[in-house]
Amino acid sequence: ASATNIMPSVAVAFVTRLIAEFGDGAVAAWGAGSRISHFVMIPIYALGSGLVPFVGQNWGAERYDRVRQARRLAYRFCFLWGAAMVVLLHLGAESIAVHFSTDEAVISRIVQYLWIVPLGFGMVGVFLMTEETLNAIGRPAVATATTAIHMFVLYAPLAYLGTKGWQMTGLFTGVAVADILAGFVGVFFVHRQCHQREANCI
Repeated sequence: ASATNIMPSVAVAFVTRLIAEFGDGAVAAWGAGSRISHFVMIPIYALGSGLVPFVGQNWGAERYDRVRQARRLAYRFCFLWGAAMVVLLHLGAESIAVHFSTDEAVISRIVQYLWIVPLGFGMVGVFLMTEETLNAIGRPAVATATTAIHMFVLYAPLAYLGTKGWQMTGLFTGVAVADILAGFVGVFFVHRQCHQREANCI
């Protein structure tokens, strides 16, 4: 669990270093965008916390049908919430951005962030549900492995490659793509672990 919590910080520090090359305004925009992201993801974080005891209890009771149903409902909520936030943040990007800065360059970067990065919110929410599920069924090492894949195979490398081709736009796009792909990685590992215990839990 400690390793799982440390890895995102390391990867984000690396990405922040990349952003610093574009100036203080870019760093300020990244910070503002990150705060907005964490705020709109609160319902997903809350759902993940509630999912752990529910999945753990039913997994222990061998009620795999309820585990499967809970996962599917959680995935669906994350996807729908993410889609709703994409629309909301896209429409309100400029109105939100002006509350964080009066600098036109910073505002422009924040708007760019809010147009691109939220595209991955739904699937990164799904990824968080898979992490919580893996912890609940007693597979914390697998959860740590999926986090490592998300942060160091997808997130940091794609952000880096994005800056080489399209600067900040590429970085934001790389982050969104990494979050989307991470959702699929998490689902794959959860299904695999469930199948090892009970073939009906897929």
